[in-house]
Amino acid sequence: MASLALTSSTSCSLAFNSLPCLKSRRFPSPTLRSAVRLSSRLPSSISFAAGARFSPLATPCLLKSNASRTFRIRASSEAPSSSPVPVPAPAPAPAQPWQGAAMKPLLASIATGVILWFVPVPEGVTKQAWQLLAIFLATIVGIITQPLPLGAVALMGLGASVLTKTLPFAAAFSAFGDPIPWLIALAFFFARGFIKTGLGNRIAYQFVSLFGSSSLGLGYSLVFSEALLAPAIPSVSARAGGIFLPLVKSLCVACGSNVGDGTEHKLGSWLMLTCFQTSVISSAMFLTAMAANPLCVNLTMNTIKQTIGWTDWAKAAFVPGLVSLLVVPLILYIVYPPTIKSSPDAPKLAREKLATMGPMTKNEVIMAGTLLVTVGLWIFGGVLNIDAVTAAILGLSVLLISGVVTWKECLAESVAWDTLTWFAALIAMAGYLNKYGLISWFSQTVVKVVGGLGLSWQASFGILVLLYFYSHYFFASGAAHIGAMFTAFLSVASALGTPPYMGAMVLSFLSNLMGGLTHYGIGSAPVFYGAGYVPLAQWWGYGFLISIVNIAIWLGIGAFWWKTLGLWLVLKLDELGLEIARIAVPAAMALTADPIASLVDTAFIGRIGSVELAAVGVSIALFNQISRIAIFPLVSVTTSFVAEEDVMAKVAAEAEESESLETGIVSNNESNELIPQSGGPPNSGDVSSFEVASSKVANERRHIPSASSALVIGAILGLVQTVFLISAAKPLLNFMGVKSDSPMLAPAQQYLTLRSLGAPAILLSLAMQGVFRGFKDTKTPLYATVAGDVTNIILDPILMFVFRLGVSGAAISHIISQYLIAIILLWKLIAQVDLVPPSIRHLQFGRFLKNGFLLLMRVVAVTFCVTLSASLAARQGPTSMAAFQVCLQVWMATSLLADGLAVAGQAIIAGAFAQKDFERATATASRVLQLGWLLGLVLALVLGLGLTFGARIFTNDVDVLHLIGIGIPFVAGTQPINALAFVFDGVNFGASDFGYAAYSMVLVAIFSIGCLLFLSASYKFIGLWIALTIYMSLRAFAGFWRLGTGTGPWNFLRRL
Repeated sequence: MASLALTSSTSCSLAFNSLPCLKSRRFPSPTLRSAVRLSSRLPSSISFAAGARFSPLATPCLLKSNASRTFRIRASSEAPSSSPVPVPAPAPAPAQPWQGAAMKPLLASIATGVILWFVPVPEGVTKQAWQLLAIFLATIVGIITQPLPLGAVALMGLGASVLTKTLPFAAAFSAFGDPIPWLIALAFFFARGFIKTGLGNRIAYQFVSLFGSSSLGLGYSLVFSEALLAPAIPSVSARAGGIFLPLVKSLCVACGSNVGDGTEHKLGSWLMLTCFQTSVISSAMFLTAMAANPLCVNLTMNTIKQTIGWTDWAKAAFVPGLVSLLVVPLILYIVYPPTIKSSPDAPKLAREKLATMGPMTKNEVIMAGTLLVTVGLWIFGGVLNIDAVTAAILGLSVLLISGVVTWKECLAESVAWDTLTWFAALIAMAGYLNKYGLISWFSQTVVKVVGGLGLSWQASFGILVLLYFYSHYFFASGAAHIGAMFTAFLSVASALGTPPYMGAMVLSFLSNLMGGLTHYGIGSAPVFYGAGYVPLAQWWGYGFLISIVNIAIWLGIGAFWWKTLGLWLVLKLDELGLEIARIAVPAAMALTADPIASLVDTAFIGRIGSVELAAVGVSIALFNQISRIAIFPLVSVTTSFVAEEDVMAKVAAEAEESESLETGIVSNNESNELIPQSGGPPNSGDVSSFEVASSKVANERRHIPSASSALVIGAILGLVQTVFLISAAKPLLNFMGVKSDSPMLAPAQQYLTLRSLGAPAILLSLAMQGVFRGFKDTKTPLYATVAGDVTNIILDPILMFVFRLGVSGAAISHIISQYLIAIILLWKLIAQVDLVPPSIRHLQFGRFLKNGFLLLMRVVAVTFCVTLSASLAARQGPTSMAAFQVCLQVWMATSLLADGLAVAGQAIIAGAFAQKDFERATATASRVLQLGWLLGLVLALVLGLGLTFGARIFTNDVDVLHLIGIGIPFVAGTQPINALAFVFDGVNFGASDFGYAAYSMVLVAIFSIGCLLFLSASYKFIGLWIALTIYMSLRAFAGFWRLGTGTGPWNFLRRL
């Protein structure tokens, strides 16, 4: 028999540098094809030189030889030859992996159902309901452990319910006619169009170009975008699936975070979980943000005969909702962080990508137009009688007809069909648990148990709230849960003493928030979970964690907010409101004038260079913190003491007036008896002795001992501060992280040394401001401050750039402005107050020192926290320090607006306590706190938008701008907390509660310092702002604790 050999050692050899896969039995050369044809006709084998058998029918390609890129192919027949070639035995085929269910999770699921099935049925529960509960819990265990994909597990659960006759077939599959599962599936089809057309990428790149310098900023932009749409789109499924799922998926892909390749944690895991958890919060904030919310309103009316209006709902939910929107992304960022935290080049790269993409394509235009029409139908569908799922079907029809999405692509969306299957199955089983009476039995049992405990209404309501909330694990629909349990729980809460309206509100809000527990608890859950970025165990685990956070916020901050809403109208311009406005508005303007001047300095210095900006930032932080050690106790004590002395002087004057009036009447009567009057009415030409005395007093200057004491102390402290700063400038800067070899040292030392010369003027002017505040006159300090700061702003560019003095020019401008302010205030004060005491014994040094020392402890604690944060920023380098300086100046300047309310509260409350008018003190405290919170919300919105687009006012350095972008969410988001902290200070100072203010602040500082050191080391720049957020939150909580518990000077609240 013939033998054919093709080898590299013969003249018939074939060599291949690269042999491609052999597809459809096509081979790269005629000779090779003939050899293979021969091998197919004869009982032969083709083998590599390495000895591996090759069959053209079984192997798709030829493999390269390890020794050479030349292949050797040998064909031989079974006939004996002179040199037989040994044929190795065929290798055994590899064992196929098990394609079925994971047996341990499957057995766990079955065991759960079987055990519960044979547990004795409780009294009051039907056997059918108990059996369905066993199947339902077994299905839930299977969904958690996932022995099979979720759809398969749910389908098996439905099969078990039909097989056991627990549910008829029509009932088991009834939820496939429910609109919500189909709306979720349609959302995935929309997402396919978003990604396929490139519209998703285009929008994603737009978001990244604006907010992409940090993951946190990107997340917050999506969170608040969704919240703004919430009141207009009543379907959370449509909002999440039709609008934000496609956008979030596109953002994740654009940032290199994909499912299945190990990059989920780059951005996608955190972003998906954040968007989902905040979607349930925004649903709770507005009556029209979730389809089941009107059901709560209807059941409330039927149960307690009270109506919850749209405005009432929004007012009650807005404050706790906003806090949750700010806090929840931040907590998830800490406990479940994305690996990409900042990307300074991302906005630039995104803009380049947008330029590369060019104008919108035809399919993008169709996709965008279809989405806009669909969203419009979701918003106005109620008027047009078109529900959400119908609108989505119309939109998908347009995409199918235009070819933007094909039906084959819809069929290939396996996640959509899988989600449709398991979600519909759970809705059906949960719905029939209610119909079979199991949920009603559970509600009645809870009511009996809780009602029989004999607890206070607060404790009873707390237990009811927790049971209502966490029973949602058994529901796949918010509407089903509300319909089954809302009425029973509201009725028993009201019977146990809970204010009915408040109880209805709380249960309504929690009916949305509980949807965050699972991946099936609310319409947005399957949408975001189905994206595949978060494993199920983590989804449930973080859902439970966030549920604790939400309950704490809504029942903590929310309770305080609801109480204030029920007692007073915040913006009512009654007598108290007008008095607060007269004091607070000028005070706030005066307080913010100096930081604004510092911002102007910062903007001018930023034009010199980032090193100078960072250097001046360190110097300003150091100067302000050392000044604050003396300023804060001096001004606070002066305001309270002068207010008290002024009120007491007025009381004494009123008593003297009354006595003089009585004396004058008696004297006039005696004169009339002795000297008859002729013509005209009695006493027509006389002037009473009291009128003469009052006129005389009005023309005389007052003597206020605390005013004289404050000025003497202020002058002494100012001189001490000047000497200290000049002599210790370099060591202090070294302590702040500006080392001897740092380029920041020279400009920082130069600026600090010059600016310290203005310390005496600053201390004197602020002591006089405290005097005027005690008189409830905040206009005079405003006029003086504005005059000085305008002078500063005018002199800055002249001295810095015209005379080329650089940072020295900025310092000199500031010194001149401060001495001008002090001169104006002194001139106005001398006209009203006799500053020279009758003797040195009339000065209040002992009283000032005692209370001032307490506040000094507080100020040292506050100063150390802020100074430490600036020092840690400086240690991270000039870029970090420059960004921190800008963020800190904006943070403090805007927060000080709330200090105007604190000044008003302190002055009015001090006077009320002096007169023992506790009702007025309470009313003032509540009003200024409410106003402070509202002011903080407004500032948060203004800063969030303004700083995002206006950061380039301060610098053009790209790296600094990137870090500023990271700090924006903290600078803006903490404004409500900051406002409350400042106002609580004024309230407690007005009650002269200086001891508690000092000791509580020391405890807050100790904890905050630990947070600063740990978080800055772990998270660098963003860690500093997380720690400062914790610090301000603790300050606000300390103030709330004193007032809320009715202790110290506020113990009279327990009797009200």
